[in-house]
Amino acid sequence: MYGAIPTPQDDGYEINGKLFPEIVADALLNDEEDPLPADEQRRAYNRDARDRQAREKYFKKRRALISDQHRQQKNRHSTRVALATPLRASEYASACTCAIVVGLIVFGVIFSIALLMIRGGIREIEKVG
Repeated sequence: MYGAIPTPQDDGYEINGKLFPEIVADALLNDEEDPLPADEQRRAYNRDARDRQAREKYFKKRRALISDQHRQQKNRHSTRVALATPLRASEYASACTCAIVVGLIVFGVIFSIALLMIRGGIREIEKVG
């Protein structure tokens, strides 16, 4: 480090007659350097501005995506809740009526097939006998 004198105890650096730890001495000595030229400062500022705009754009898209996903999940949850709610009396009655009608139709079809099979079997027996 230019301008710093190591102390004999090796516990820091002496700058202008004062003892400083190594980290503080580095900071003090680096402060004395010339600032960047104006065009370099302008480039650095523009680069920072572009980075900041890119970050803002990314996070804006990210927030929109997260809110959209949250909305979809919320809608999915509300549908699930609607399906899980108990039936009202009118819904229960219509469901029971529908089940009874379907059961009677299935029973009638099976019964008629059984009757046809029995009749066909009786005719075969009469022909043989």
